[in-house]
Formats: sequence, C-alpha cells, structure tokens
Amino acid sequence: MVSTRGHNTKYKFCDGEKVLCYEPDPTKAKVLYDSKVLEVSEGKDKRGRRLVEYLIHFQGWNSSWDRKVSEDFILKDTEENRQLQKDLAEKSQLYQGGYLYRKERKKQRAKSLTDRIESLTSAKSHPINPSSEDGSSCSNGFSRDENEYNIDDMDEYYSSSVESSHEEEKVYLQAGSKFRKHLDIDHHLIVSEGMLVELPAKLPVVTILEDFVRYYTIRQLFECGHQEQTKSRRRNSSALRSEHKIRDYEQIRTNVELCKEVADGLRVYFDFTLPDYLLYPQEKPQAQIVLAEENLRNFTYIASQNLSLDMLTVRLESPTVDVHQPLSEHSDHQSTSAASAEERRRRRLRSHKNEENEFVLDFGALQGQPGHHIQPSVATMECTGNLSPFGSSLNILRSVIPQNMTISREAKEVLDDVFRWRILPSNAPAEPSMIYGAVHLARLIVKLPEFLSATAMTDEKLKLLLKFLDIFAEFVEEHEEWFGKQFYFSLKDTESSV
Repeated sequence: MVSTRGHNTKYKFCDGEKVLCYEPDPTKAKVLYDSKVLEVSEGKDKRGRRLVEYLIHFQGWNSSWDRKVSEDFILKDTEENRQLQKDLAEKSQLYQGGYLYRKERKKQRAKSLTDRIESLTSAKSHPINPSSEDGSSCSNGFSRDENEYNIDDMDEYYSSSVESSHEEEKVYLQAGSKFRKHLDIDHHLIVSEGMLVELPAKLPVVTILEDFVRYYTIRQLFECGHQEQTKSRRRNSSALRSEHKIRDYEQIRTNVELCKEVADGLRVYFDFTLPDYLLYPQEKPQAQIVLAEENLRNFTYIASQNLSLDMLTVRLESPTVDVHQPLSEHSDHQSTSAASAEERRRRRLRSHKNEENEFVLDFGALQGQPGHHIQPSVATMECTGNLSPFGSSLNILRSVIPQNMTISREAKEVLDDVFRWRILPSNAPAEPSMIYGAVHLARLIVKLPEFLSATAMTDEKLKLLLKFLDIFAEFVEEHEEWFGKQFYFSLKDTESSV
C-alpha cells in the first residue's frame, strides 16, 4: 500500500477532511462517529484490483484506535448524514455494548458507586490483588488463564486514556456476543412483537447482585486453593499443604467487602437510572403503573432465603478412617437401605484426613435438612421460567466447588458471612431493583460506560472498578436461563382478554 499524501490524485475524501465514519467492528452496532481523514493510501487487493484505504482518526479517541477503512465506511459531513448519525445513535442506545464514550467533567450525576469505591480503596494500605506464597496471583480467583484478569493487561478491554487535553477521557466496557444476543432478542420482542417483561421478576436485580458477590467470594476462596490442593497431592509436599493453610483471609475479606460495595453501587445506579435510561418507550406506561407511589407502598419485598453452610458441611473431628471399616456409631442402624446409603456417605466423608478443624462440603447433606429438600427442577430454571433464589445460590456453590471438597474453618467463616449477607433487608422500601430482573440489569451494564463518563475517578480506581464490572458482565452473560421469551407477555393477548 502506497501513501498518497502530498499527491494530486483525486479521491472521494482528502487528507485532513472532517467526515463521519461507521463503527469499523462488524460485531458492534452500526453507528457513525465524528472522524478525520489522516491519510489516503492506494494499493491492490488479493485479486489485483485497485484498493483505496483511508486512515481514520475518531474524534475524542486515543490515536491507538485509528483505523484504516475503505470509502464504504465514510460519509461526508452533511446535514443529511448528521441526521442519520443521530438516528443510528438513538436506535443503538439501549443495546450498544462496548463503545468508547467521552468523559464530560461538568456532569456529576450518579456518583454513589465511585464515591464508595474511592473511600474503601483509599482506606486500605495493601493492594487489592496480592500474590500467594509461590508467586501466583490467587486473590482474584477468577482467571481460567492466569493473566486473563490482570489489571496491568486491561488495555485490550478498557480504555481511559486522555488525548492531549484532560477534558476528554473515555471509558470502555466489553460486552460479549451472548450478551448482545440477549439484548437484540429483548429489543425485538419489545419493539417488533409488542411484548413486555413480566413484573415483578422471579429473580430480581437485588438477588442477582447478591449471587454475584457469593460467586466472587467462592472464586476468591477456592479457584487457586483447589489448584494448590492438586499440586500438593501430586507432589506429596507437606510444605505446599501448609502454604494453602496460610492463605490471606483478611485480604480476601477486604476484596469481598469491595465487591459488596460494587454490587450495592450497581443497585443504586439501577434504581436511579431505570425510569429515564433503561426503558424503551413501549415500556414506560407499564413502569408508570408498577413504580407508582401507591403500588410501591403496597409492594412487599421478601429477601431471598438464607443458605447456611451448616446445612452443607460435615466437620472432621476424627483421624483418617478406613473406608472399608464400619463406623461403630452407626453399626446398629443399618436395617434399611436408606440408612445404609447414609452410612456409606458419612464413611466416605470421614475418610478425609482431619487437619485443624477442617470441614467437608457435602451437597447431599442438604436433602436431610427439614424444609430444604431441593429437587433439581427447583434449583434450576424450568421451561416455564420459574426461578428459585435459594436454588440459585446453591447452584453457584455446585458450579465452582467440587463435591466433598475440604475447606478450612476460616474459609467456612467467610462463606457463612457472605451467604448471610443481604444487599437490602426485607423491610426496605420498594425500589425498581426489587421488581425488575436480569434483562433490565443487562441494559444497565451496556449503559455504564456512559454513566461512568460523568464521574471524576482516577485511572487506577477506574481500572479496578472496570475489572469488577467485567467479571460481573461475564457472570450475567453466563446465566442464559435468566433470559428468553418465557419472561415476556404479549400486550395483544392482554387486550383481547379484557
């Protein structure tokens, strides 16, 4: 490709011309950005045909985002094309997912979340992501790859750089393809098919946020811990076993508290922004009824049921027991097949070696708890869309922690605390986050860059916050059972039945 800078060759656009350029990434929504042509290059494509490319700088973006595009992506800066730009922006407003936004320092709305992050992180003198004794970063506990969520490597996902002037900064949050698919379907159902989301949601925003904190905590405690246990078994090293027991539980508690603040801040953002920013025009009449003062006064929020770790843990109080040796305390109670099965289960659990008041997580123990007999169809979502907050919490445990995994007393205390924690008490005044569910929360996630652009956070704090938000977006995206047509109803059907 040969640059034509300074040449007199005629092209549709010239160096330095202000233009409008389409989003070059085909996986993102089709929108137009204010842009400038930096350079025109001419060459040949694979078939030997003439090819002209334009190096485009997107106004307000860092130069690292400059892209070469064909003239099909570029429009003249005219009134007609400006109107097209506006129309495309409005169309993509609620399901845009993954764009750069200007940071307008004059706007200071919805600062609750960033204020909380600022106060909590500034009060801690130690880093948020400590390393384990062998040098691996275990505090974060989320990465399938050890560098996937490294703060120092986040430039691929986020951008908060400043270009020449501190008046223009950007916030970038990545939204995955599944996420965009959920929101595209949501848009189609509401705008094209005339449907509305059923309210109140069976799994409200507050419950999803609580489950996210539990998910994060479990990953903190067990992702790296499980890897260390595997290493210790493989290498038969008592030193590594001791290393696992000297985990920095205070640091983990600090990280969990920070995650709680992020979750509560998201709740505040959701309640504040839903009426004006997270609803399609077709949903506003429904919202006016649901969020009416009288309706909110009569709405009763029931906090999700506690899942106590005492239901799921067996304390190891005896030395290693031979799995083939009968347990004397149960030798007289084997008259039925059920009792025999229970004995085999307990014998298997007791075959673990007891070290310093350890516990074994036993999901089978839940079936024996009065009032907590959870059938698989209740713990997960049925085709009818029925969700159980209690089952949701249990599934988070099952998805992360292996059956019969040994946990320390300290880890059990951390888990007990986070499963007792509630983002709001049952007697709290009604808010949108108690009524709306996953799809409206997903809309908030793609709008967050725009809201965060109105804050004055430092780059360091912003990167930390965006790291949590990226994990949260992934958490929501993975739960496909929270989305689907079964959570909507048709306005036409409602009108015909009246």
